[in-house]
Amino acid sequence: MLLRREIVATRNKPRRYCEALSRAHWISFHGAALLALMLPSLTAQAEIMPGKPDAIVCSVKDPTGVLPWEQLVYYVSARMSDGTTLYKTLTSDPVVLLVSDAGIINGANLADCHNRNVKSLQEEGRAFTLTGRADG
Repeated sequence: MLLRREIVATRNKPRRYCEALSRAHWISFHGAALLALMLPSLTAQAEIMPGKPDAIVCSVKDPTGVLPWEQLVYYVSARMSDGTTLYKTLTSDPVVLLVSDAGIINGANLADCHNRNVKSLQEEGRAFTLTGRADG
C-alpha cells in the first residue's frame, strides 16, 4: 500500500510542476505586456546629441535651376571637436549642413535654413527629436 501512495504522489508531481510553470509563464507574459504598455510614458525624451535636434527639415537650392529639392530631412551625424554638429540627408549623394554650438545653421546651398537659428525651426516644427519635439 505504501508503494502505491508513492507512485500516485510521484505521478502528481509533474502535473503540479507544469501548473506552477504555467502560472509563472502567465505572470511573465502579462508583466512584460504591462511593461510594454507603460514603457513609452516612462522613457525620457532625450536628443541623440544633447541640446541639438535629431532631425532638421530644410530645402536645397537647385544648382541646375530647374527643380529645387524641397523639405529634405537632415539627420544628426557627428559632433565635431569645436562643438559644431554635422547633419546629413539619407540621399544617395548626401547633402550636409552644420549647426554651430550657438545653434546657427550653416549651409550655403540651403534655400531656407542658411544662417537661421535652430530654435526658430523648432518653433515651426522643422527641427525635432525622434521621440518628440526638441522644445518639449
